[in-house]
Amino acid sequence: MDGFILYMKKRKPPYFFFFNEFVVFRYSKKTEIVNRENGTLITELKVGDVSEAVYSSKHTKLFLKSISNGYLYVFDFKTKELKKLFKIAECDKGIFLSNDENTLVAYAIYGIIQTVSVDTLETALLTDERTQYFFLDAWDNPLLKCYEFFCCNSNILSLFLRLDYSGKIIAEELVTLDGHEVRCLCSKPGAEKNLYMSQCRIKINAADYKRIPDSVVIISKSPDAYDHTDIILKGIYAGGCYYITQYRNYVFLSIGDENIYVIDIDEKRILKKYEIASTTTIAEYDPKRNILFVSTGGGKVHILEDVL
Repeated sequence: MDGFILYMKKRKPPYFFFFNEFVVFRYSKKTEIVNRENGTLITELKVGDVSEAVYSSKHTKLFLKSISNGYLYVFDFKTKELKKLFKIAECDKGIFLSNDENTLVAYAIYGIIQTVSVDTLETALLTDERTQYFFLDAWDNPLLKCYEFFCCNSNILSLFLRLDYSGKIIAEELVTLDGHEVRCLCSKPGAEKNLYMSQCRIKINAADYKRIPDSVVIISKSPDAYDHTDIILKGIYAGGCYYITQYRNYVFLSIGDENIYVIDIDEKRILKKYEIASTTTIAEYDPKRNILFVSTGGGKVHILEDVL
């Protein structure tokens, strides 16, 4: 049998990150890096509860952020050395890689954004002008030559922020949908960086934002004003994780319920809906096997075949 599938079935990892040649598996006290082809262990790192992993193939360096202690780590595949860099925050999100793979951007919960040279590991402050914001999803937009962030605070449900590569604020706008404020819980840029996909909750009145429906998934050409959007699905949150993973023009996502949705971005429609009968933590697609691997957080890994 396929060695990688055997690993998945035996270990039942709670969370994982797929890269071209290997997979990073998160466990409470360690991280395992496993060969994606045959399931053999490449190395084991003493970093627990990894919430994010980004890899620079250009520099053969893997960056990990731990949710348990908030620290950023880097593993060099050439030297086999693991380094503990600095503390970001004990939260799910906080790092991304620039499009040219030369810069890692690390953003703390409250406004401090730093850059790390992937080559030298030299650290620099990009900006600390927005310490009142809680930063959510972020990425590099090379077409506009800027970094993009979704933010919020106690008064604002979602704010879209653009910084140029020197740290200067070039856009800062409230996110709305049909005139209502929305909380963008999970957002991703489209493959061509001219589309944005978000999972949102809508604020209906001044007191609070209702959950009827609790969540909507939308595709838009503008991240800050969803007035001309396609609403792909509506659903009710059920306590699970929000996530969006991509492969070419396809998206695999959960809105926190017990279903996995496969969406065609080009056609803006749901292709498939998988009823998992459990909330899930992550789904990753393997195009060579045409399999979607879905974790329930340690209890089980669902192996969905012939997904596309």
